[in-house]
Amino acid sequence: MDLAKLKAQKGQFFVKKIESELVLIVEGKIREDNSWRPTTFSVREKGQIFRYDEIEQIPAIHRSRFRSLVEKQGLEEQNLLTYLKEKGEIPSLDWALLAGFFSIAGIGGITNSLFSNYARDKAWGMGPGLVQFLVLPEAKKLLFLMLEKFLKLVEKIFLAGRAG
Repeated sequence: MDLAKLKAQKGQFFVKKIESELVLIVEGKIREDNSWRPTTFSVREKGQIFRYDEIEQIPAIHRSRFRSLVEKQGLEEQNLLTYLKEKGEIPSLDWALLAGFFSIAGIGGITNSLFSNYARDKAWGMGPGLVQFLVLPEAKKLLFLMLEKFLKLVEKIFLAGRAG
């Protein structure tokens, strides 16, 4: 806790990633645009501590991991299967709440499909007008005329872009 209080300074960051025998530490300053500028990298492995000032100095085996920690500002993506393989157990989440969210999302999708089909069957919305419009022989001529004008406009814009 004392280390956290010491490192928790405005405009600075500190990330410590512990994985059994391996400890990765990166610290640095936070720029005005909220991006991170690392100043110190540390690797503790098999009882030895290695410190680096530049990311290029870090051995390749750890370099990409440090890059990811800095780019994602200390977060690491983890999927459920990888977590299960590494830890040997599922994460401690509120699984009942997640199941509730998933069931609501599923019910919402099914309800939307049912209502959409009902609305189409009752001829609500623009579905019936569109079908009648396309059935008329004059509609085909109008549609092709509109398509031809659109393609000419696209060609004109494309040629103007190439000339500039």
